[in-house]
Amino acid sequence: MPESARTPQGAPPAASARPRVCVIGGGNSACDIAVETGRVSARTCISMRRGYWFIAKFLMGVPSDVLNQRVMRKLPKRLRQPAMKLTLRLVQGRNREYGLPEPEHGPLEVHPTINSELLYFIRHGRIHPRPDLQEWEGKTVTFVDGTSEDFDAIVAATGFETSYPYLPAGVGDYSGTEVPLYLKVFHPRYEDLFFIGLFQPLGCIWPLADVQGRLVPRAIRGEWTRPKDMAGAIQREMERPDYAFPKTPRHAVEVDFHEFRKRLERELAGRRAF
Repeated sequence: MPESARTPQGAPPAASARPRVCVIGGGNSACDIAVETGRVSARTCISMRRGYWFIAKFLMGVPSDVLNQRVMRKLPKRLRQPAMKLTLRLVQGRNREYGLPEPEHGPLEVHPTINSELLYFIRHGRIHPRPDLQEWEGKTVTFVDGTSEDFDAIVAATGFETSYPYLPAGVGDYSGTEVPLYLKVFHPRYEDLFFIGLFQPLGCIWPLADVQGRLVPRAIRGEWTRPKDMAGAIQREMERPDYAFPKTPRHAVEVDFHEFRKRLERELAGRRAF
């Protein structure tokens, strides 16, 4: 906060000087921004077009991804979705009890929003849920339910496009609903072009990027060979996602941590993932 916005004693500004904030979106960035602004704003609203699954950072005393590994992964794949859904319903209830839209997909079919404070802040009146935007003109935002409010700051945390404009046309544009790269790394035509970290996991990204980073130098040294039918291998990979992810640009690079790691390590061991 700028020094000019604080009192001489360094205390937070009076409520009348605090901004009114509207955050658009329901992903991790949107919810983090809403929580942080909710600590100091006069009023923070969060506008969502659709429902999201909100997962606390800790469940049953352990990190939520550890719970998934220790418990959910032990179940048959067909039971993981209902088991995760039941766990979240028991821990925090339904979205509509917080004034939020219900998700249309299972918790493992969409990228989760990991946030332990959003629902808490909503219950304590620091964040106010709002439906999708209908119109935005100047400082005034009108929502689809016909209500409108004035805001001092509007943050559109509505996603991004996966594109590399510095690459030749038709090479680095992955802003659609499919990413035609083998293991999200290898380009079908250019054998000296590699992408590391171009995926969004249900879990932590860094261990998976590390395995990709070990596979690439093996390819450069000739210790790993590309599939003979690279186009066919890429097509099979895109047709067999880890879960039934929605056909949206956001989920074009979605993978399950454990399943994707198995595929990468199989390639390191000299066996084809597909």
